[in-house]
Amino acid sequence: MTFPRKNPIQSFTLALCYGIGYYLLQYLLYKLHVVPAFPSVETLLNWDAGWYHSIAGNGYAYSADGYSNSGFFILFPLLWKAVGLNPWTVSFVNIVLFAAGFALFNSLYQLRTTDKLLWLTFPSFYIEFVPYSEALFVFLSTMAMWGVLKKKNYVIWVSLFLLSMTRPVAVILVPAFLIVELITNDRSDWWPAVRRFIFLYCLPLVAGLALFLWYQYSVTGVWMAYFKAQRAHWGH
Repeated sequence: MTFPRKNPIQSFTLALCYGIGYYLLQYLLYKLHVVPAFPSVETLLNWDAGWYHSIAGNGYAYSADGYSNSGFFILFPLLWKAVGLNPWTVSFVNIVLFAAGFALFNSLYQLRTTDKLLWLTFPSFYIEFVPYSEALFVFLSTMAMWGVLKKKNYVIWVSLFLLSMTRPVAVILVPAFLIVELITNDRSDWWPAVRRFIFLYCLPLVAGLALFLWYQYSVTGVWMAYFKAQRAHWGH
């Protein structure tokens, strides 16, 4: 039985071309009058992208009476600010980040080209190519996974630390990593496994979240501004 080769370069190229093709297809459909609009500087800033853009351009602001950008995490706006405030620029950076994460994940497993193409055509993947934080989250998640499988502790620590400043769902990884350590070790080794979990997984995730909360407080003067904004204005 023959297995497909691990080919991260092919995976990166497929994902990169698919992300670019996402915009080219929309442009073609627009020119053919199939769709009424084409992504522009204005439309790319709709929804959450506008909040991220405001953080990148002006920093955090908290309002107890209305919506505010405090309801979003910090790392993606910092990346946006670093590459420039043009939404087209950060959209292309997101395509590259997603392609890198896709290639890194596929470098760990033997996958057929048809399987890769099937994954790329998931409709929900469009969010990886617009000015949202999902592409950065995917890249850092796969970096952490690569570090775990390759036993590169420094990669695990750095990627999880940054991941916890990208999206709030990173905290879900705390019980997930604990369960992984417990089910992959004998009961006699559970105490060393728990110590490894605390240092390698829990500590960077908690440290990144704590740094984000402290930073928000330092610029808004409001403790837990993220959670207060999400609860009061988005009902989360």
